Amino acid sequence: MATTTRIDALKVALADALAARPALAGVQVGSAFLGDQSLRESIQLAGPDDITQEYATLGRTPLAVDETLSLGGFVFVIRPGAGEDTIRAVRARAVALAAEVEGTIRADPSIGAVVKWARFRASGMREGAHPDGRACLFDFTIEAFSRLSL
Repeated sequence: MATTTRIDALKVALADALAARPALAGVQVGSAFLGDQSLRESIQLAGPDDITQEYATLGRTPLAVDETLSLGGFVFVIRPGAGEDTIRAVRARAVALAAEVEGTIRADPSIGAVVKWARFRASGMREGAHPDGRACLFDFTIEAFSRLSL
């Protein structure tokens, strides 16, 4: 049976690994965009996701496929309140949650043997007022590589 891609398996394994981290107890983890179902603290593997596949130049027949995945996600934190103390607390919590995502990948770069390697890359942060207080959105990208057997 051919394996088309590992993107689904990667998103499931990463979401499960994040949900199992003690430091993330009480933090909502979603393997996709949660929209208005988002809680006050969440990690969402929301995309966009990119898949690049190329036939391996060496190997058996049929040739294996080298797959590079780029999985987009973000940390979302919202707190009631206003002012500089709230702004700093929200930002600090978002960065701390992003560090947990990075730590999860550093602890197991194969994400449960789903891929050969994965790495975390911070890719941006947005902050602002929200009807419920202050919010921070910390964007990240997970880059991964795997070899698919056909």
